[in-house]
Amino acid sequence: EGFVTGGLIYLRQMLERLKARGMVALVDVHAMPCNSACVSNGLYCAKALAFAPAGEALIGDIPRCGGGIYSTYRKPVPGASTWGEVGLHAVEKLAHWIAALPEEAAAVAAFQLANEPALGADAGL
Repeated sequence: EGFVTGGLIYLRQMLERLKARGMVALVDVHAMPCNSACVSNGLYCAKALAFAPAGEALIGDIPRCGGGIYSTYRKPVPGASTWGEVGLHAVEKLAHWIAALPEEAAAVAAFQLANEPALGADAGL
């Protein structure tokens, strides 16, 4: 996603500042597609999609908790036809980015896959 890529510039700058001060960071992913049901990063998705099992949660408009939809422009591509695959690819790319940081920016002490995921939670939360 474009907004994530743009944010990496600022994250790198902050990591360099932290490293220079002897501090570390926890990178917490907040941009996953509906990482939990009914409460997810400001979206109210009818069910968790970010880590859905293979073959489930096909890419397309996302049903909202309580009715309605979130529209998406994303289209399925080879290797990413579900929201679960989108989530896994995002985590993989960010993990590679963190691992490739130069020494002056290597201040990541932990990498949290998704903020407060509620996988398998009852939609009545």
